Amino acid sequence: MRVTAEAFEAMVREHIPMSQMLDFAVERMEAGEAEVRLRFGPLLSRPGGIISGPSMMILADTALFAAVVSEVGLGVKVATTSLNFSFLKGAPQVDLLGKARLIKRGRRSAYGEIVITSGEDPEPVCHATGSYAIWS
Repeated sequence: MRVTAEAFEAMVREHIPMSQMLDFAVERMEAGEAEVRLRFGPLLSRPGGIISGPSMMILADTALFAAVVSEVGLGVKVATTSLNFSFLKGAPQVDLLGKARLIKRGRRSAYGEIVITSGEDPEPVCHATGSYAIWS
């Protein structure tokens, strides 16, 4: 049932049309974990020379979605039920990396966290938590 980064990315591109506007890449998927890179582009900008909060929200949701799918597989339906964000500092206009990990997974739900970093700086620019419903 292992889901590859390539298979997950292809599924997102096919079934979530908005994803085609963003330059993202799933860099790693393992059981309950995922790393997704959102490459910087002008669509992500906001005044002040930083990346917008909604851009980080999309990245966090995608990374946690990948972590959930890495556990349940591509054929299982999942949907976001909550996302909570703490924006820790302005993210400069460079690539973002979202690292997600599941903290708890049950039969019908999953809960996890996402840490987003910017460029080569290891200090987080955003921390998020979220939950997903799981059903067949």
